[in-house]
Amino acid sequence: MRNLFTILFCLFALALGAQPLTLKYENATLPNNATIYVQPTIGVATNTYVEFFNETQDDVYFRVRKQVLTDGDPSSITFCVGGTCYTGNTSQELFLEGESSWDLSDESNVFHASFSPQNDATQRVRFTIVNADDANDTISFIVNYTPTTGVQEFASVSKLSAYPNPATSSVTLEYSLDHASNAFVVIRNLTGMEVYRGVASGSGKSVVDLTGVKAGIYFYGIESDGRMLSSKKLLVK
Repeated sequence: MRNLFTILFCLFALALGAQPLTLKYENATLPNNATIYVQPTIGVATNTYVEFFNETQDDVYFRVRKQVLTDGDPSSITFCVGGTCYTGNTSQELFLEGESSWDLSDESNVFHASFSPQNDATQRVRFTIVNADDANDTISFIVNYTPTTGVQEFASVSKLSAYPNPATSSVTLEYSLDHASNAFVVIRNLTGMEVYRGVASGSGKSVVDLTGVKAGIYFYGIESDGRMLSSKKLLVK
């Protein structure tokens, strides 16, 4: 049972008109009712990631609701959060511990919406995070899908390197890419399990802490719109 203090805190936050969760997309904080514009390729599944941050000291209890705002099959847009995926319109009750987050480093819990368009019709879907103790305490955002047709400019990688390689306590991944959309730097082990994921755009560097990563052979690369663009071997000692 939730303690009285948690309930009072939620009521206090509501009185201030402040939803305790902070939402971020591509490192930018989302204001309430913000719109995220995504251009998926017809026939290709696209994942859109939104990070949840609880900057209070108390657990936040909430649900996520999906509302498709345009014509189309609502089940074609699914969402995953807190380790469970949903084809329906409402998640189970979830909670995010105080001063913690579901961000891109936590792939099993981070929120992501998935859509695989079959035609070029625009789809809009609203996701609303609802305080489990008060349905009037909400924060929402809209994902606007505009599927692309014809000849597309696909993302490409012109530079990808890791140093030092072999690596021990950390490794720097350096990259350059063009026409990137929903791009990430990823490191996986031989079984395909991710040990690192970070947002990538344009040209940049990612310094990855390898503390706790077992010695062995890994593969690092750039992923865009769910497709691995380039992959190279990384040895961890």
